[in-house]
Amino acid sequence: GAEDVAYIVFTSGSTGRPKGVLIPHRVFTRCRTWAIEVFGFTPRERFLLNFFRAPEELFYPHLIGATLVLSPLGAERDMRRLAEVVAEHRVHVLGLTPSLLSAFLDEYPGSSEDSLRHVFCAGEALPLDFQRRFFRKSGAHLYNFYGLAEAPYTLIWRCRPEDTRPVLPIGRPVDAKVLVLDEQRKPVQGEAVGELFIGGPGLALGYLNQPELTARKFVDHEGERLYCTGDLVHYDAEGEIVYLGRSDHQVQIRGLRVELGEIEAALRQLPGIREAVVEHRDGQLVSYVTLDPDAAIDACAWREAMRFALPEFMRPSAYVVLTDFPRSATGKTDRKALPDPRP
Repeated sequence: GAEDVAYIVFTSGSTGRPKGVLIPHRVFTRCRTWAIEVFGFTPRERFLLNFFRAPEELFYPHLIGATLVLSPLGAERDMRRLAEVVAEHRVHVLGLTPSLLSAFLDEYPGSSEDSLRHVFCAGEALPLDFQRRFFRKSGAHLYNFYGLAEAPYTLIWRCRPEDTRPVLPIGRPVDAKVLVLDEQRKPVQGEAVGELFIGGPGLALGYLNQPELTARKFVDHEGERLYCTGDLVHYDAEGEIVYLGRSDHQVQIRGLRVELGEIEAALRQLPGIREAVVEHRDGQLVSYVTLDPDAAIDACAWREAMRFALPEFMRPSAYVVLTDFPRSATGKTDRKALPDPRP
């Protein structure tokens, strides 16, 4: 039946403690709706199964009779090999985190015979620069996608080459209910930051053998069951939802609450900076950045730019330039593995 468990996926989330998420069959029935009605997929598509969202990637093609191409072991750590697989097997549909998309674009040649038709990004904020680089190399559709183990297939945004927003929206729901609530669980006003809550038919049943965690994360709000994502978002000037970061990445500085995602978004707007992660370490805000290939290190210019972009208490006091960020097994930036800023 629709409420019977289809699979259990274990996810560490931001806590590092594995928990089993119970996904019912009704979530998979939505997969086919998304595949056909939203994206227009047909049995002719060729999907690459890699490391993005394995349960959905595994069954998605079978629901529409499409082809599933298996990614070779270790390809998530070798973007050159992944690019070769995409070209060799004429892959049409690919999913990557934004961090891996950046590394993939460094290796992917792109051409008029590019087979890619749909590329999905999720798991982190998608910077505008990554989108621009993508469209310079590929004519495929690029989507900024938001979904969780507890609420797969929630929001989707089709990127546009003409967009100029520094951090791209995660879009709007297809058949989910989405609320942005403040600490009192009231709707936020204007462009204020709030936590994302999700309802609707795509929610998981809860966590395996963890009733207390289930009760804490799946809450009743005005008679409707919602999942507390722990993700900070806001509505931009065009009314689209923009992902800023995790609520557990909030810090207190001199009694003021700071969302590290806001600082990261400001850093990504600076010329030459490709990626940015901000951590609160030993009482100071440390900015870790990677640069465009021809960009020079100019911490003085970055500090001067931050004077006009952010209040004093939100400005990084240290900058650490890396050739690449450490990655988790799923391709996300591994914040815990970032180096100590001290020499």
